[in-house]
Order: sequence, then C-alpha cells, then structure tokens
Amino acid sequence: MAIMETGVRRKVDVILIQEPPMSETYRHPEYEYLRMGVGMMMARRVDSEWRFSMEDRLVQGAEGDVQVLSIGKRGYIGTEVCIVNVYNQKRTPEDNERPARIADWDAILADAEVILVGDFNAHSSRWNPHCPNRREGHEFLEHLIDEYSLAVRNDGLATRRPDGDREARPIIIDLTLVSPL
Repeated sequence: MAIMETGVRRKVDVILIQEPPMSETYRHPEYEYLRMGVGMMMARRVDSEWRFSMEDRLVQGAEGDVQVLSIGKRGYIGTEVCIVNVYNQKRTPEDNERPARIADWDAILADAEVILVGDFNAHSSRWNPHCPNRREGHEFLEHLIDEYSLAVRNDGLATRRPDGDREARPIIIDLTLVSPL
C-alpha cells in the first residue's frame, strides 16, 4: 500500500508493480486496477487527466505476463504513449518457454513511443555491468533491444540481491526500456 500512497503524493498517473501481494485488501481509493495478474499489476489514478486503453489483442497467448496500455491526453488527438508491463518468467522450472514471448511484439513496438518495463528475469552485461556473462533469458530481450533500437534507462543500481545478500554481486533483472525519441 505504501507504493500507492507514494503515487498519490507524487501525482503518479500509472503504477506498475511486479510480484504484488495477491490480496483483495491491497486496494487504494485513489487508484483503479486496470489489470492484476499472477506476477504483476497495473493501476491508474482515478482522477487522471489522461485516457487509458488496454490493448489486450496484442497479448493473446501471453497468459497474463504482458500488459499493454495506450495512454493519450484527454481532449487531444495525436501521439499516444504505449506502456508495456512484462513479467518474463517460466511457469515451472522444467518449462523451456516463457509466455511473455508469445505477445505480438512487432505490433506492440510499432508504436512511435513505447515504454517497456518489467521483471525480465534475464541476465546480461548489456544492462548490468556487474554480470560477468550472459545467462538464461537474455537472448529474447537483447533481440528486442536490437531490433527496435530500444534504450535501457536503468541507473545501474541492483534491482535484486541473491537471497538478500548485501555482499553478493548486484543483479539487474528489472528493466526500463524506451523506444527512440
């Protein structure tokens, strides 16, 4: 609930949370849930001046692991921003496929302005200078970055530490990517 309170104070229009607590009590009167899935949720501020449209047709087959939201200014016609929330995970350790990869990425990233955020569960020195070598999951994300000229907008700080170990090498698996301006 603290993230929602912070959103209210900072007048944040859209909140994306990875691995949210799955509880009906996790609600806030200032926000309306647009989507809540197993690994992520998306909410908009109730009194926002922006108009929102969920683009479910682009994520069929992704089993809820990709959420696409088009945002435009109310009363204006013109460029919309597409916010994409991703939880790129395997369903079981034995799985080889991640449902997030099934989304229609060509259509999603064809928009002029895209902000792609999420828990990608991918390791690469391209976004983590502390990562000595690439590990499982990086190929798909590196392909999207290269194919669509996406820029990594992280600050280089760890988004996770193994088992809370402060001495361990920093892990960056939560990323923010943007399309070229």
